[in-house]
Amino acid sequence: MGPARALPVRVLCRLLGIHDTSAAVLARLVTPIIAMIDHGRVPLADVRRARQALEDELESAFFSLDDCNGPLGAAILDGIAAGTLTRKEAADNTALLFVAGTATTTAAIAHAIHLVVTMNTESRREALDAVERPGFLREVLRLQPPVRYTPRFAARRVRLGEIALEPGAMVQVCIASANRDPRAYHRSHLWSLDRDLEPAPLTFGRGLHSCLGAFLAELEVIEVLRYARSTLERASLVDVPKLQPGWTLRVPAELIVST
Repeated sequence: MGPARALPVRVLCRLLGIHDTSAAVLARLVTPIIAMIDHGRVPLADVRRARQALEDELESAFFSLDDCNGPLGAAILDGIAAGTLTRKEAADNTALLFVAGTATTTAAIAHAIHLVVTMNTESRREALDAVERPGFLREVLRLQPPVRYTPRFAARRVRLGEIALEPGAMVQVCIASANRDPRAYHRSHLWSLDRDLEPAPLTFGRGLHSCLGAFLAELEVIEVLRYARSTLERASLVDVPKLQPGWTLRVPAELIVST
């Protein structure tokens, strides 16, 4: 799981124009914050210290840059200079990228590799040949979405079945369950390369709540599978992976394969 955790942080650093030497520091700082989001047993004081340290690191490694060579970083700094983004908005959203974007992409990489290495030879070859097809990764992440639950808030009074929700009421949406709804997908518990993904899975949200980093996450997973193809063609799973504790994120604690 080491490379799967390191890659999303390195990619974000390159997009923001942050030097690679900060990648390991940023990865360490987001760990307790991610654990808290996933309802882990981490002291709130540790989370607050990590959040402050994350802000301090981003301030020195990114916001204080005189010349930013990262396309995303340049756009953010230009937005601050133009007044379309406040410094706080930029800082909060950049921190969110490192917390939410890296954890979910790590999970997506792990699930894609796990699926491939548990296939028989013929199915594995067919899957690896199809990694760039639009439906390939959507189907992988329909079956194993990185985020199992996500909160939503009622914008107005609404009734769901027998439950009346007042404005502002929070609802935990179970994405993992919705993505396997047998009323929407035939044999929904199985992966199928030829599946008609209509309605679209809720893996990356829908409409105004769509994930802004969805395409970047998908691209990272595809590039990992392409780069590691020769290894994945002969790899086998050493043991059944255990999921990392928590109920929001769905991440294998480790994924051990032999070649």
